[in-house]
Amino acid sequence: MVKEGVQEVVDLLAEFEAISNRFSDPLDADEMDKLLTRQGDVQERLDALDAWDLDSRLELAMDALRCPPGDTSISVLSGGELRRVALCRLLLKKPDILLLDEPTNDLDVNTLRALEDGLEQFAGTVIVISHDRWFLDRVATHILAFEGDSKVTMFDGNFSEYEEYRRKTLGEAATRPHRITYRKLTR
Repeated sequence: MVKEGVQEVVDLLAEFEAISNRFSDPLDADEMDKLLTRQGDVQERLDALDAWDLDSRLELAMDALRCPPGDTSISVLSGGELRRVALCRLLLKKPDILLLDEPTNDLDVNTLRALEDGLEQFAGTVIVISHDRWFLDRVATHILAFEGDSKVTMFDGNFSEYEEYRRKTLGEAATRPHRITYRKLTR
């Protein structure tokens, strides 16, 4: 399940192994040159993807997010297990941008901490939509708040700092309900 999220890397590693195995076959000079060239191309891509320790990264990520064993059928997973598998796959892909909608739903405390650690180490931009104020306090570095019909506020800081800013600038108006739709994290 999780391994499918990094299928490109899995396929490249398999191709590299197949190429390496072909070197034991009798090859003429032209075949050897083509094989060496292809192996070099595949190795460059694997190096760029930091793929050589994929198995240990998979095991570490699956363990940290408490994913079920890799051979478990997806049809028997609970909502929390499905969410953990999806988060694990996303973090292993190392995309430039993550969009997470209520990522803390159905997560236990240990998995939540692993997610926070993963987001802290994430090199890209993360956009989180969440009502979990404690989670936002721990991971948010910027808040983009949509209030009322047309007011948009950009704030550098976590959720508690934003709430304090709101109280100082709006006074009593800050206690009225407001809707915050997006939180933006950047590194």
